[in-house]
Amino acid sequence: MTSAPASPPRPGEHPAIDQTVLSRLAALKSMSVNGLKEEWERLFATGAPNNSRSYLEIRIAYRIQELTHGGLSKKRRGMCGVSGSSQG
Repeated sequence: MTSAPASPPRPGEHPAIDQTVLSRLAALKSMSVNGLKEEWERLFATGAPNNSRSYLEIRIAYRIQELTHGGLSKKRRGMCGVSGSSQG
């Protein structure tokens, strides 16, 4: 019998993980647009869609949190009109 996969930690459950996420999010503000595009490619495995700093920051920040704490449930994605993963 296989056990169910462990769910990702929720914010506040592991202070060390939360601190790492917060540090990564804060670091986005000091990155150049080229640095943000490199981070995008690392996190999404595809080229960044544009050079808009604010767009890249917001989407990368969401992706960091999504990968650490889990994304929206299928039900919530449907409520938001989002399908599949958060790429692009």
